[in-house]
Amino acid sequence: SSAFTWEHPLKLSFSKLVISSEGKVKLETHIFLDDLTLHLEYLYGLQQTDFSTVISNGTKALQHYLRNHFYFEQDGKKLDLWINTVSHSKNGLALVIGLSTTHPLNLSKEIFLVNTLMCDAFSIQANDIKYLGEYYSLSLGNPKAEIKIQFD
Repeated sequence: SSAFTWEHPLKLSFSKLVISSEGKVKLETHIFLDDLTLHLEYLYGLQQTDFSTVISNGTKALQHYLRNHFYFEQDGKKLDLWINTVSHSKNGLALVIGLSTTHPLNLSKEIFLVNTLMCDAFSIQANDIKYLGEYYSLSLGNPKAEIKIQFD
């Protein structure tokens, strides 16, 4: 009997998070299309995954996926990130999505970011985050981090 380990190449996505002094959230993130497309097809039974518009089938599936795996939490309540824009990276390898929250965050209370993107697909998936000089490594076992808001 032999055992093998399937190695997955390291992929580094990046996001830009801006939280205004009023608590409005704008986030732009790049997600690699290959794993994302396969995972959404598997989860939602999609045949031809389309990310061309915010209302196409792939983007709608991604929005549903984000509601369960990538959101803010405050006072024990989810604050979903909603897709406003969708495009492809210049090289075509990543999906570029613009997101925002419907309501502003309450900056006087604790704010947590939950990020378990792709952790349900890859058991060792870790989502490393750097925000204002702080580093967080989020996974299924450690799904959220407190985001400390600082204004000059």
